[in-house]
Amino acid sequence: MGMKKPAREIVFKSQPFFTCLISALEVYKRETYGLLFSHSGENIIDFAYTFQTAERTFDNIYSDENLEKYIIGSAKDNFDLTLVGDFHSHTDYNGASTCKPGKIDSKGLKENPNRISVIFSLSTNRENLLAMLM
Repeated sequence: MGMKKPAREIVFKSQPFFTCLISALEVYKRETYGLLFSHSGENIIDFAYTFQTAERTFDNIYSDENLEKYIIGSAKDNFDLTLVGDFHSHTDYNGASTCKPGKIDSKGLKENPNRISVIFSLSTNRENLLAMLM
């Protein structure tokens, strides 16, 4: 059995953190998705972009790949921002919200091993939330 890759430590500046959190709250019971950018290209998150036009379900989200490429290019060209990863939420569908990556998440992580992927998990179930924090 292979060694588990250690988690990368990242630092969110307050504005991108609240962008991600509010995005997840806004579409609660549906997933949210967005991109994470840094000025340094490192693990400090300076900016978060949320895809408002994405198609959302309780367990997945679909964004326009061409729009995603456009946003990444515009952020780089106009604001000197480097894409470092993405974020999405896991919903409280059927009381089973979790921070664990699903099959689609795991596939994306394997395809892009250097990208950061952050899961925001929202739950109305106190016991479920406490279990995730431990």
